[in-house]
Amino acid sequence: MYGTAAALVLGPAFFPSGNATASSLAAFLTFAAAFLSRPLGVVLFGTIGDRLGRRQTLVTSLLLMGVATVGVGLLPTYETAGLLAPVLLVTLRLLQGLSMGGEWGGAVLLAAEHAPLGRRAMYAAIPNVGPSLGFLLSSAVILPTLHIACRDGFTNGAWRIPFLLSTVLVVIGLWVRATVSESPVFNAPARRTAQAPASRFLLGALLRQHPGRLLLGLVGPHRGEDGPAGLTLNMAGEACPAEVVAVFTDRAVIAVLAAELGLDPVGRGRRAAGARRVGGDQVADRFGGEKPLAWHRSARLGAPPRVPSR
Repeated sequence: MYGTAAALVLGPAFFPSGNATASSLAAFLTFAAAFLSRPLGVVLFGTIGDRLGRRQTLVTSLLLMGVATVGVGLLPTYETAGLLAPVLLVTLRLLQGLSMGGEWGGAVLLAAEHAPLGRRAMYAAIPNVGPSLGFLLSSAVILPTLHIACRDGFTNGAWRIPFLLSTVLVVIGLWVRATVSESPVFNAPARRTAQAPASRFLLGALLRQHPGRLLLGLVGPHRGEDGPAGLTLNMAGEACPAEVVAVFTDRAVIAVLAAELGLDPVGRGRRAAGARRVGGDQVADRFGGEKPLAWHRSARLGAPPRVPSR
């Protein structure tokens, strides 16, 4: 949702200038800001999850995401608040990235730790459906708003409506997470009685004990997918030539269709990717995590798979 708004209205609203390209690039830089704070969110909420529980982490991260998203819809524009407006916009976007760092890892961990034996990878794959549903839900709100308010109405303030309506999803999400039981792994008596002093600095322990797995997770399965998919979603509506698509609302339609139909060179579509991940994790439950990861990367690179010997 933020990416679509950045492509359509956030540039002129928060970064007005005599150059439309410069305004658009500034808006896209705010979109990128969330990716800078996401690793910090991983460390912060990962530590909270190990200290206070997985469910508490997810509730906190959702509240932070909700406050930041609704806050974007309430921000004054540059015309009203001057330089304070873009500063607040970047701050809220950083908070979104911080919360996303906790959301993703926390959701996967909670799903995996609730899974029965032999189904952990399959359960952990379920949160991968989230991005596709997010694209569809944001499109289901943005496109009707565009068509009802028309170009001038959307630019003059109707773009705030999708951000404000996210309050509904936050309330539903909080209710769901409040009813989910805590992870049985976190509540295990053996875990509570085996807190070693060396584990207090968890990030340091991760870097010392599992550097290879950490590197594999950072550069492995999604390095060629998320970048092109995100660029396609946000740039399609902005870069579409006016002589080809002259109607403002149609640019948003093109951006949404590009993301949903998979018009990116590597990702091949989020829906197909979701099905592929679930299938791959079924293999992981049977053969272990390293083999499907090696097959997945080899299929992307066109090279024969190399599986480490066990």
